[in-house]
Amino acid sequence: MKDWEHKPDGSVSLGVLVGYDLALSDDNAIAVRLAYAHNREQLLGEMVPFHTQIVMSAEAAEAFLKDMHDAVLTAKAAVGEA
Repeated sequence: MKDWEHKPDGSVSLGVLVGYDLALSDDNAIAVRLAYAHNREQLLGEMVPFHTQIVMSAEAAEAFLKDMHDAVLTAKAAVGEA
């Protein structure tokens, strides 16, 4: 994670996913709108979360899905849930 954004204290700056929407664009690309919290108020729903929107080809979405699935299996195996 060395190339990721970091806080002044050196820890990685991460948001917590609180929602998402998927859509298929006119040119058959996959559009994703991610809602994420960066603070307690957003996490508790007391403030509106941040949003970002990305678009990817079907091939990129398929590769992303495979990588996410592999990461889930690795995470579950690490805590003995796989």
